[in-house]
Amino acid sequence: MDGAFTQLHSSPRSDDELSSLGELSDNLNFGPSTTTDAPQDPRDAEDNHEDNDCDDRDTHESVYTSPDPREIHGLVNEATGQTGRLIAFFIEVSAIWRTPEIAKNANVCIAVRSFLEAIPGTTEIPTEYVPPRESSWRTKRQALEVSLLKNLRKYIRFSDHLVRKAPRVEKFQDEINKLHSFADKFFDLSTKFAASNEKILLMELCETHHRAKLERLEERRVRASIRADRAARKNERAAIRQQRRPP
Repeated sequence: MDGAFTQLHSSPRSDDELSSLGELSDNLNFGPSTTTDAPQDPRDAEDNHEDNDCDDRDTHESVYTSPDPREIHGLVNEATGQTGRLIAFFIEVSAIWRTPEIAKNANVCIAVRSFLEAIPGTTEIPTEYVPPRESSWRTKRQALEVSLLKNLRKYIRFSDHLVRKAPRVEKFQDEINKLHSFADKFFDLSTKFAASNEKILLMELCETHHRAKLERLEERRVRASIRADRAARKNERAAIRQQRRPP
């Protein structure tokens, strides 16, 4: 990006034209915004005063239930739509400023979109098996779901704000860094969800194996009990026959 900024400042454009991307974005059509100024979720109101960065710190509620899959699908669809607007934004700005380096950020957006499209499949638990309440898998899964919902909402606000009110040139790289952070975060989350799914399948397999082992042991115990009972009755009949024999 340093080369792109050097090219921008060396081009024969006025200082007013290069001072801000905000005026430029007002004249470009990147599609309708899919967000509203007022957050729809009460949890978003608490984050409105924060910067639109990608925070790895996850909050845990004392009472937690897994999110409705429809909520995840809705947020993913909204985030995917915002990513499409970002792609158009970077391509258009690159063409107007004649800076191919800016257009390369569209590739980052394409990567983000691929991660987002994979999220609904990885967040669905691939089995009906329910791990024990004391299992650490529950806690880790809940932490992943909380982090996913939080970062989806923050990414939607970030991308919408970047397109609607782009920063000045000197702060543009900071926004690009945030975009890369979101890409890394969504990739990390998709990887962890996949690992979590593999973990619960392994737990189910171990539980099935353990249950089958207990059933085999129980069957052996029952068979041993039957054999012991038969042997006892046989000995009893032998003793009775011995008593009936004449002296």
